[in-house]
Amino acid sequence: MADISSFLQKIKTAMYGKDVRGSIHDGINAINKETETATSLSKETKHKQSALEKKYDDQIANMTNENPSISELVDFRTSSFTGKSYDTAGKRADEIDARLADIAVNIRNFGAHVILEDNAFAIQAAFDSLEGKGGQVFIPEGNFVSAPLKLPAYVSLGGTGQKSILKLKSGSNAPLISLKKDTSQMIGIKNLRLDGNKDNQTSDAAGGIYIINTRDATAMFADSLVGEHDARHYIENVYIYETKGTGLIIAGRGESQVKAVQTLRCDKNGFYLDAQDNWYESLSAGESGLQGIISSEKDANSRFDNCKSWFSGKLNQEQGDGFDIRGKRIGLSVCEAQDNAKNGFVFKGTDIVGAGLIADTNGWQYISGNIYAGATGYVFVGAKNCNIQGIASNRFGVADPRQSYAIQFLNDAAGNNLTITSMHMKISALIEAQLSLSN
Repeated sequence: MADISSFLQKIKTAMYGKDVRGSIHDGINAINKETETATSLSKETKHKQSALEKKYDDQIANMTNENPSISELVDFRTSSFTGKSYDTAGKRADEIDARLADIAVNIRNFGAHVILEDNAFAIQAAFDSLEGKGGQVFIPEGNFVSAPLKLPAYVSLGGTGQKSILKLKSGSNAPLISLKKDTSQMIGIKNLRLDGNKDNQTSDAAGGIYIINTRDATAMFADSLVGEHDARHYIENVYIYETKGTGLIIAGRGESQVKAVQTLRCDKNGFYLDAQDNWYESLSAGESGLQGIISSEKDANSRFDNCKSWFSGKLNQEQGDGFDIRGKRIGLSVCEAQDNAKNGFVFKGTDIVGAGLIADTNGWQYISGNIYAGATGYVFVGAKNCNIQGIASNRFGVADPRQSYAIQFLNDAAGNNLTITSMHMKISALIEAQLSLSN
């Protein structure tokens, strides 16, 4: 506030008119200056207030999930799940990143990119970062070309599903994925597409997944971090296609599970299963160059549920069986062999049990249409003590039959019990000369 008391005193004591007028002028001038200052301050305050109001109006207007308010950032410092508070939002974000890294490592963080001609350096580095401790490597959406990869023990490889693709590099002479050591245990492969790129391969070793363990239980136990003699791998929801070699091979120590794996247009076999005590569920082998699903002579005590083989023998009709079961003590439930180039089910082992089996219209080669003379729904080649229940059918009927027989017994097959019904076989349900009291 302006102080004009001195000017008032001068007006009161002035002796001449001009002194009075001068004092009045000076007092009014002081008041005017004070008023101007106050007005300027008021305007500045109003401007700052308007700016502040606009700032908060804008923040409120722009509060979205993509652009949260400052209060939301402050709120982010405290986890509503654990109740833990952090000094800054950044520190909480860092801890979240660390926890995500504990869940899975992303191959992009190691340099993988869809534009690269070979991502093996990045993907293998991601694998190796988890070696000795285990963990999961994540394949994001995209098509990642890679040279052959070696998966260490206890490491799982997973993606988002059919949009996460690994494609074998041209000119490879090994499968896309195999074990780093033959004693590796408990690897996992899930939710991926594996492209064998067979048109650009020259070696039939260029397959899909080859999980080949030692059969030496002592060696497995010596390398085990969990005190385990068996392999115990887990493979689920994987689509393997266009391989020059076999789609999936699993061999050696067992107790592994393979679920919902499909092989398509693999130039050798769809599946070659050479390990004991395994579970196979919802396998599909389609358009294999040779056999669809092979259970080898060394396979034993494995179980097949809801599996199918179709259009096998695309490249070689003589090796075009749907199921080639050579193992011992094998169980099959609700499995189907359809439209394979030669036979439907071939049993060469002992103590095999099957229920709900379907041998549908086998004996003709896909594309060429060649009919195989003598093609059969169920063939027993030296098989002993098998108990099989199912049907054999030619769905095209008598006008265009494919399978010649429902059943054949070859090479002294004996002690087998069959409950098979059939319709529209090309020749007959079975060959009379093969009938004996031994089956």
